[in-house]
Parts: sequence; structure tokens; C-alpha cells
Amino acid sequence: MIALKSSFKKNYSEVILLSIIFLFFFELITDLVGSIFALNLLTVSLNAYVLIILFLLTPIVLLFFKNFSNLIWVVFAELMIICRLIEVFINIAALKAIIAGIGVGSFLILLPSYLVKGNNSEENKLERKALNLGIGSAIGLILSILFRAIGSTLDITTYRWFQIFGWIFGIIATFMLIGFLFTAKSELVVSDAVSEESNLNESKSTNEVIETKNKNGGFGKILGLSFGIICILVLLYFTFSSPSIISRSVEGNYIAIVTLLIIMFSTFTILAIVKPQLIGSLKPWILWLWNGLFVITYTIMFVVYQPQFTVIKQMLLYVMIILSPIILIDFTLLTRELIKSKPTIRKIGGSFSIGVFFFIITIFSYIFTIAYDYIPIVGPFFRDKHWFVMMIVALAAVLPVLIVKKESISFTVSFSPSKIRKKILVSIVSIIFIGTIVSTIATLPFPQEPQGIPTSLKVVTFNIQQGFDIYGTLNFDGILADLRGIDADIIGLQESDTCRISSGNGDIVRFLANKLHLYSYFGPKTVTGTFGIALLSKYPIENAVTHYMFSDGEQTATIEAQITIETITYNVFVTHFGEDENDKLKQAEKIVELTTDKNNTILLGDFNFIPWTEQYNLTTTVLYDAWFAVWPTGIDDQGYNGYTNNWQNPTNRIDLIFVSSDIALIDCRVVRDAHSSDHMPVTAIIS
Repeated sequence: MIALKSSFKKNYSEVILLSIIFLFFFELITDLVGSIFALNLLTVSLNAYVLIILFLLTPIVLLFFKNFSNLIWVVFAELMIICRLIEVFINIAALKAIIAGIGVGSFLILLPSYLVKGNNSEENKLERKALNLGIGSAIGLILSILFRAIGSTLDITTYRWFQIFGWIFGIIATFMLIGFLFTAKSELVVSDAVSEESNLNESKSTNEVIETKNKNGGFGKILGLSFGIICILVLLYFTFSSPSIISRSVEGNYIAIVTLLIIMFSTFTILAIVKPQLIGSLKPWILWLWNGLFVITYTIMFVVYQPQFTVIKQMLLYVMIILSPIILIDFTLLTRELIKSKPTIRKIGGSFSIGVFFFIITIFSYIFTIAYDYIPIVGPFFRDKHWFVMMIVALAAVLPVLIVKKESISFTVSFSPSKIRKKILVSIVSIIFIGTIVSTIATLPFPQEPQGIPTSLKVVTFNIQQGFDIYGTLNFDGILADLRGIDADIIGLQESDTCRISSGNGDIVRFLANKLHLYSYFGPKTVTGTFGIALLSKYPIENAVTHYMFSDGEQTATIEAQITIETITYNVFVTHFGEDENDKLKQAEKIVELTTDKNNTILLGDFNFIPWTEQYNLTTTVLYDAWFAVWPTGIDDQGYNGYTNNWQNPTNRIDLIFVSSDIALIDCRVVRDAHSSDHMPVTAIIS
């Protein structure tokens, strides 16, 4: 027993424990928000499921504690780990959201209580505690980037048999928690370098000392510092934990973005391990200037997404990424200042509760920039305000640095006097760095153009409901299987904008292009507030452009591109109309304008109108409805009427394929056994 206890204590690493906890936080909050969004997406309205987000307010629990024992801390940590391991297996959206909510809530109790514990220790231990947090958050972040690079933007540890890696991390974290209990005794160990003797000599609990002796931090200061810490986590989650978000938001090069991000974050992590005194070499004015430039480039990057700003946009993008380590520096400095302020458990519980309430507001604000048309009263304000929401988050993350005292910027101790521990952590970071670069290149889409002369061309239009199935479960795999079974040459996707927190921060277009070896064009950028349209093809996509269409309601767009097969160039259009009747009429007029006098035209989309309506009749003045061209009675040879919009109980036909008169059709079908989305795909075969 003594030997076992000694083994746990010898191999205990607080940085590794914190790294896994931060990684699990990024994964749990992603699934929590995605599941809640899916549950509201199913009814296209705000419903009672949004209340699950209130799990984020769990720091309120700390108001009822005078102290927080190590055993209770371990219980919440293990609860978080268990939630992370089981929620990925759950396919019921409401239950998944609840389990993920409990896990996130546990994290939001763990973090503030960790900041309180051990604050009666000497100064060097407090500095190492802040470094542990900074390094742990950085490693958790780069692990998130690595796993998404391996999984083509989908976190590989939540996917199929790769979930075993999540269990490995869970087992390692549990091992570390046992080591923590053996090592901590009366207070939380705050550094890898704390010796066994110093731990055994500690006799008073941390929180008793704080309550009776150390009341240095006023609530206003504690609130400001806590607010900054929460907002930095929000910023990392919104933007940096999945690089595809940046790539799709500003049309940046995915490889370049991932490579530069992993270089910058890995460099910070290694320097914080090997030479943390470099952080202390920053003058306050350098720190504030660095933060200011980051916020400016970060905000403007989201504003200048229009094509005429391409050069400026790309310059700002890469400058912003180079500046981005300031977020982790801020996180380290804010946690150190908060630790030095010696807050009581109740003060920090109250301040974190207020900070988390802002977190909830930013989540809703972010989602309102997409779904503003379905949100009464406040919704319209958020139209085209994606940049505004991101600016507020960035400002809220960096402004609290002004509270940090000059002396708190100076780190005077090493991360750990143990060279072997430094080498191990640097090796881990180096492996993550190399693995991310290799995975990013290996998972690039490599289109494979068909050989030989094709005798027919198969096209498909498919509304994939933000990557969710009809039950609200994220279903990239199912959509992939359905499209693989259809084996179309040209694919038009609607509601394909999944590079958002509302849809798990994954990129389904890149995922499908990689798995199916197709060329792709994403269409409207995420900052424009559309639900997303995309074009994929076995043949090169040429001259692709996105046309934004008139709308009083939800923002809509149309893709136009040319695809050449042998000697024939097809003019391919993909669109998704809105819900408002007047909007749909204006959008139909735009389609007529775009397609008039064009040969070999193929129009794919979810039009939200049915045959014989005014919008339909206007569209058919220049194009033919493929379904009626093949089946003049409206009923196919299997007796089906072509309804598409709900495979459980189809009620109308709004997913349509239109073609110009010079195209000869062989067949047109609704793929009735494709149940990966709420809509069913429609295919047409062209001679």
C-alpha cells in the first residue's frame, strides 16, 4: 500500500491533470451548446430545452461553502470526467445536453475552487500555480486542435472507435486525481515541484486561512479578474479550439491557419515551461499594446469579409494569429493576480456566477446572428452583427488585464526545478505540434476525377439540417453514408454551415470533401449569418461565386459555378430560399436574372416553395422542374409523389432540381431511404 501510494505521488503531474480537464471542458461545452441548438432547431423556435444552459450557473453552489475540501474537489473532477466519457455515446439530444451540462457545470466549480485553494502558500508556489493553469489551458487547447485536425475538423476522440482515446485520457486524469489526494493532504498541491515534506507539514486548510486572515481582494477586483478568465475561455471556445471556424469565417487557407496557430500556441507553451521569466520581461505598455492590436485585428477580420477586401482580410488574419498567444499570457496573468488577491470561496463563487451569466448571453448572441429571423423582438438587432458579438467577447477578455498590477507581471520562478518533468512536457507539446501538422496535410481533400468518358451525369440536392438528423443528433457519418450511396457527380448542399458553436464547430463540407475525394466550394461565409450552402463535385469547380439575395427575413444566397465535363460546360447553381413569401418572390426574381440566357443550367436547392405557387411559376419561366419533366403526372413509377421535407411524415415537395431546356433528363428520384437529415435528397440523372 505504501509503495502504491508512493507511485501515485511520484507520477502525479498537476499540469497533465489540468490539461485534460481543459480539453474535456472544450469538448463538453461544444456538445452542450450543439445539443441545445439542435433541440430548438427541430421546432424552429426557442423552447424549454434552452433552460439546460443554466447548468453553466453552477458556481452559485460555492456561495454555500466556507471551505472546499480536496475530496469534494476530486468528486467534482471525477464527475466531469465521467460525463465527458458517457455523453459521446448518447444519441438522445436532450439527455446528451443534460449530461454535457453537468460536466460543464462541474468544471465551473472546479476552476474557481482551484484558484482559492493553497493561497496561504509562499509566493513561488502561487506563481507556479498560475503557470500550471496557463500551461494546462494551452495544452488542452492544442490537443483540441490536434484531434480536430485528425478528424477532418470533427473531434476524433468523440468519433467511432477513436472514442477509446477519450477513455485513455479519462483514466490518466483519474490516476492523477488519486495522486492528488495522496499528495495534497490538507491543501491542493499547486506545483509539480512541491516536495512531499512541505505537504505533510501543512496543517491548516486553505479556506480557513483565507476566511480568517487574508481578505485582500475587494469584490469588484475579484469580479473583474474572474470576468476576464471566463471571457478568455469563451474566446478560445468560440474561435481557436477549432481552426475551421477561422478558415470558413474569413475564407482563409486552412493549412496555413492551422499551421500558424499550432506554431504560436506551442511556442507559448514551451516557453512557459522552459523560460516563464520571459512573461515577466513584458512591460505593461507592451502588454496593453499587444492586447489592443489583437482586439483590433480580430474584430476587423470579421468585418471585411466582402471580396473587395481580400488582401486586407488575409493580412489581418495572419497578424491576428501571430498576436493570439496574448490570450494565454492574459489568462496566466489574470489567474496569478486573482490568486494573489486571496478571495474567499464565496467571493469567487459569486464573481464566477456573474461571469458565467455573461457567457450565457454571448452564446445566445452568437446564435442570434444566425437565427435572428426566428427570435421575436431582440432577434433583428443581431442581423449582420457577428463581428459585434466577437468584438465584445474579445474586449471583455482583454480589458481585465488593466487590473493586473505591475509586480504581478514579473514571474521570478521556474515552472519546475525538475528537468525531467520539463523535458517530458516539452516532448508532449512537440509531439502534438508534429501530429497536428501531419494530420492537417494528410486529411486534405484529394479530389479524384473519374477516368473515361461519362455517359450520364448524376446530380443531387440535399438539405442536411446543420449536420443534425431528425432527432437532433449530430450525424456527419450518416450524411456521409447517404451521399456515398447516392454517388452523385455534383452535390448541392443546403444548411451546411456547421463551422459554428451551434453545430459543434466542425466543418461538414471539408469533412465530406475529404472522405468522398471531391472538389468543393463553401459558399457564403459564416459571418454573413446564412444557414450555409455548398457545392461539391467530382470535377473541378470553376469561377465559383456567391450571390447574396434580397431578404427582410433570414439571409439567403446562391452559388454560381461552372463545371466542365469533357466538352460540355454546365452552369451550376445551388440555393436556399427563405421563409417569407415576399422574400421568396424577390429571390425567385434573382434566380431568373442569374439563369436567363445560360445554357446547360442546373439549379439545385431547398426553395421553401411548392409547385404552382407564384415563386415556382416565375422560376419555371426559364427552367424546367426535373421531377415533372421525368414524371409528368407528378407520381413516379413506384407510386411516390416526390415529397421531400420530412422523411417520417412527408408533406410537400420543396427540395427541387431545375434544368434548362437543352438538358436531357433520364431519371429523377427522391432517395426515400436516406434518413441522415430531416429532408430527403433528390437526384436527377442527365444524359
